[in-house]
Amino acid sequence: MELGQILGYKPCHQHTTMISVTPVQLMEIGSILQQVGRMIERTVPTGLVAEGQCNEFSILRKLLPENEGVYIDIGAGDPESCSNTWAFYQAGWHGLLIEPYPGFWFKLMRLRPRDHLSPFACSNVDGFARMRVCGTCNSLRPDWNIDEQSTILVETAKLSTILLAYPELRDNCKLCSIDVEGLESEVLEGVDWETFHPEVFCVEYLRFNPSGPKENLSVEWEHILLNYGYVRHAQTALNYIYITTAIANRLAAKKEAAEKRVEKQSKEDQLAAEELERLKAKIEAERLAKVFQPRFQNGQPVE
Repeated sequence: MELGQILGYKPCHQHTTMISVTPVQLMEIGSILQQVGRMIERTVPTGLVAEGQCNEFSILRKLLPENEGVYIDIGAGDPESCSNTWAFYQAGWHGLLIEPYPGFWFKLMRLRPRDHLSPFACSNVDGFARMRVCGTCNSLRPDWNIDEQSTILVETAKLSTILLAYPELRDNCKLCSIDVEGLESEVLEGVDWETFHPEVFCVEYLRFNPSGPKENLSVEWEHILLNYGYVRHAQTALNYIYITTAIANRLAAKKEAAEKRVEKQSKEDQLAAEELERLKAKIEAERLAKVFQPRFQNGQPVE
């Protein structure tokens, strides 16, 4: 049965399969298809746990193994694809998604019901700015090398301003992911370091350049993190991962303790092996002594 028959529409001609649809009926069809699409999206599994942009999750998870925690994702973008917080959300975490591009909002809210959404572009000033749109790669920087499709006006705010509305998330944040297409320096300049000091930062450092070499932009902003007590812990193809010096010292102490345990165990194994060799030599000597021990009878050796 054809769609037109289901909806009660009559063919234009008895020898054709085309149907005559009024604008109102076309809107009805569109509404039905949208409802079906939403139902499919809600019932189809989202797939495997995402590992971040370049397998960042495997590194971050070792630093943050808890099954509950708080993250702040600046430049959240798509809630699943290339997200450094999606796997944490699936593990039981929650947090704040800061994303100025309206094209992502519906999916973010649908797939992340435990999260809060803040529709700002993080910057070092509170105001408005022109965002250059190119699919999922959008930027406020006029020199960002993207194939600009359109521009929109977005509201900007310092991170310190945004977090005033979320004091609990601000105070308990353990992971802050920053992916803002060249605006990392402005984001970090807008932080109130007296109130916001997460354990781990994951920051994209490469300039997007599909037609040439990708420039490392960390020279523009890394000094800010270093000045506020962070050290670079790891690197992936796109992101640097920073941890507080306190965590770095704790990891160094843990590593040193593990190395000492290994060294101690190695010495114990060596001593045990040497003792075993001595015991084997003693047993062999006693065996040989018994085999070659002369026998005496009436004071005379017996052949």
